[in-house]
Amino acid sequence: MARVRGIQVAEEYALRLSGLADHTEEAVTAAIQKGAGILADAMRRDYEAILGPDSTGQMLESMGITPVKMDKNGWWNAKIGFDGYDARKSKRWPKGVPNQLKARVLESGTKDGRIKKHEIIKKALRANRDRVEKAMEEELDKYFEKYLG
Repeated sequence: MARVRGIQVAEEYALRLSGLADHTEEAVTAAIQKGAGILADAMRRDYEAILGPDSTGQMLESMGITPVKMDKNGWWNAKIGFDGYDARKSKRWPKGVPNQLKARVLESGTKDGRIKKHEIIKKALRANRDRVEKAMEEELDKYFEKYLG
């Protein structure tokens, strides 16, 4: 039952979006950026809560949201991720430890158990799904009001 309702909601928005014609990309982009921003803020708070006092803060500074684009299957996407390197260099990491690697280790933990698994991304998704969906719907509704009256 929930799946059917989810499909109906998606179809309803698809029909309404088709009415926006030239403004569809603008409306979808704004909605996805709004939702991604909420999710990124939640992830940032969770990372800040587990990082210790010896953290450089560069991993969180490198966290960002990609531009919204349509993939080959017609889905609009934005990704939240990490870019760049930590300033602390070593023989193994002459550029510094990649921030993506540090985030992955915090998410998944290490085999030897020195760093435990935190699942920040999964927790942020579960805890904020309704809030993100509501914010995205509200953003789309603004465009429906603006262009469709």
